Amino acid sequence: MSKHKNTPSSLLKSTPVVEESKRPFISVKNTYYLVALVAFVMYANTLTLEYALDDRLMITDNQYTKKGVDGIKEIMSNDAFTGFFGSKKSLVAGGRYRPLTHVMFAIEYQIFGFNPFIGHLINLLLFMGLSVLLYHILRKLLAPYDRAGWLGSLALITTLLFVVHPIHTEVVANIKGRDELMSLLFSLLTLWFAIKYVEKKGVVNLLWMIIAFVVAVFSKENSLTFVLVIPMVLYFFYKPSLRQYLILFSGLIAATAFFMAVRIQVVGGMLNTTIAPEILNNPFLNIPKSTAIVTVIFTWGKYLLLMIFPHPLTHDYYPYQIAYYQFSNPLIIFLTLFFVSISLVALWGAVKKKLWSFAILFALVTFSVQSNLVFNIGTFMNERFVFVPSIGLLMLMAFGLWNIAQHQKYLKLVPIMFLILISCYGAKTITRNFVWKNDKTLFLTDVKVSTNSIKCNVSAGGTCVEMAKAEPDSSKKTQLVNQGFGYLQMAQKLHPGSFYAWFLMGNGYLEISNFEQSILYFDRAIQINPQSKEALNNLQYVAQISVKNGNYQASVKAYQILCRQEPKNIDYLVLYADGLSRTNQSDSALMILDRVILENPKNASAWSKKGEIFGRVKNDLNSAEFFLKQSISINPNDLSANENLGIVYGIRKQYQQSIYYFNQALKVDSTQARIYQNIAGTYAAMGDKASAQRYIQKAAQIIK
Repeated sequence: MSKHKNTPSSLLKSTPVVEESKRPFISVKNTYYLVALVAFVMYANTLTLEYALDDRLMITDNQYTKKGVDGIKEIMSNDAFTGFFGSKKSLVAGGRYRPLTHVMFAIEYQIFGFNPFIGHLINLLLFMGLSVLLYHILRKLLAPYDRAGWLGSLALITTLLFVVHPIHTEVVANIKGRDELMSLLFSLLTLWFAIKYVEKKGVVNLLWMIIAFVVAVFSKENSLTFVLVIPMVLYFFYKPSLRQYLILFSGLIAATAFFMAVRIQVVGGMLNTTIAPEILNNPFLNIPKSTAIVTVIFTWGKYLLLMIFPHPLTHDYYPYQIAYYQFSNPLIIFLTLFFVSISLVALWGAVKKKLWSFAILFALVTFSVQSNLVFNIGTFMNERFVFVPSIGLLMLMAFGLWNIAQHQKYLKLVPIMFLILISCYGAKTITRNFVWKNDKTLFLTDVKVSTNSIKCNVSAGGTCVEMAKAEPDSSKKTQLVNQGFGYLQMAQKLHPGSFYAWFLMGNGYLEISNFEQSILYFDRAIQINPQSKEALNNLQYVAQISVKNGNYQASVKAYQILCRQEPKNIDYLVLYADGLSRTNQSDSALMILDRVILENPKNASAWSKKGEIFGRVKNDLNSAEFFLKQSISINPNDLSANENLGIVYGIRKQYQQSIYYFNQALKVDSTQARIYQNIAGTYAAMGDKASAQRYIQKAAQIIK
């Protein structure tokens, strides 16, 4: 066979041509159907799943997504997280700009509303499509490794391992993983059109290559690694001319430049490292650089182990699920020598265009941007980060099996090994998919694996508290809350500065009506994040519900904290004074009210509350009347002042005046049963039993 620049160079190796009579039992055409079928079987059960994890960020709680097509302009002009947080936040280095998949979510919402079935269906179809495309490309590149026997196709072995490998479940089973699917699909299309250009030339192929690459990088930034992958593929498998190299590379660079120009305009450069100083945004916060590098090396070893033995899997590798390491650790020394050696050997093999060298270099190049070595990606590791690099690693695994299968004495053993391998991987994939059903299932399952993760413990604890809210049985409610406390206390132990670990415990204690403990934990949460509106709102609710339940000690503590946080909030000061007056601290209450009145003599609420305290606590009806009338002169519609003035006149037996002010109170709010009861009492004192009975009936109607 003669050498030709448009023929895969690997075809020139001394590989025997497969005789037609010895071809595998399944036809080439049917192998494509086989790949698609296996991909479908692996992820068909995802169609029953709901939204989970980061789907909140990009879909269900994203204000841009919920605008449908009207939100596309904002999606294209903002960081990916802005639609969730409502403002631009630097949570990860360089920001996140993946507008194309976000636009897809908005369009889906416009057509289908919140429908997880549609989202999972699209993910499944995309995975099936990219699996078939991967196989098609590998068949072309690895044609020389097509030998007799059903394990004779290295391309098919590699693709099937890729399709069934459980480490991909996060990408496919989580709708938000769409960015990875789109990125790889269109990166592979970019590669395909580059190959077509080398084989057949034609400006059309070049144009399609550029378009596909633009779609890929606007789906997710790590597609940029294909700027190196594509020349590498051509080097290993083809003999393009220098002109072809330059033209292809120029097209890729042009697409990259366009993407980067847009990205910089929207979120800034890739090397922007100004991020919020929080351990969950930066796992290497306040850690020496040497420790960070060593820990990163450990995660690489962890990835390799999971590629071979993918158990247990988890969505969460946040601090401190991965421990910090030092160079002195024997494991780190071994891993460092291993990765340095394998990189050098791969470079040496590249000179001779060895297939195993290509597989290693493909994995290294595509993993580079998510390795934590170049960019701080905001967590130690994630299974989705090896979605693309796994192609190279699984090709290496498949190449090993393929080579062993060429030996006669292993001819029967290798197929059994392969079937066991893909059966185990496939079973793990299918069962792992169910864990992604929703947040509840995901968090409460993975917290058993990510026992030292701050984030996972907080998520599991919050899930238990949310489940408790919907539980009508009080004993089960308490049980769920206590289960949640176990996770949240672990999170507090791991990271005392975790706002949500304290905040969610406050919610839990509120759920079981332990107001004092709830206030204690909300207070700690507020100390960590004084700007948290949700913590302040929940604390205010505790104060209000405490008053309703007659627990004025708790309300005083809650309003004391609220006043500390917002000292100029007059409503808080007045309610704080009210609580003090009901806990034998009326003098302190009056001092607060006098200060409020001094600052604002037109504050009707302060005058009203002062009048109430003089009447209810000090039994000084004259002063009470004066202060209550001051309040009404400022605000005639002050419900409390009118009602309390009615009570004052009732005690004085000035019944007509009493009824007048009670009726004024009813004009403000006619739904208060106690006012009708007070009027009934006044009429009864006057001897008007008929009128008294009439108002008692009105009160009863309201209470019903």
